[in-house]
Amino acid sequence: MELAKNTLEKYGGDPGRIFLMGESAGGLFALYAGAAAGSEQLSKALGCRFTDMHIKGIALNSGMLYTS
Repeated sequence: MELAKNTLEKYGGDPGRIFLMGESAGGLFALYAGAAAGSEQLSKALGCRFTDMHIKGIALNSGMLYTS
């Protein structure tokens, strides 16, 4: 996420308007990345750096997710 933020800023993008999308395993990664971006505690638990990016939306396609 830090790489994405730095790349966005380099090309004039707005790190406050991020939309994540992923298919299959990428969908699960997008879910974790979005959740970690909003939680310093979860970022540490997942072993990634916390950023101040604000995720506006997440689209998951065929992610293996169970909610029960």
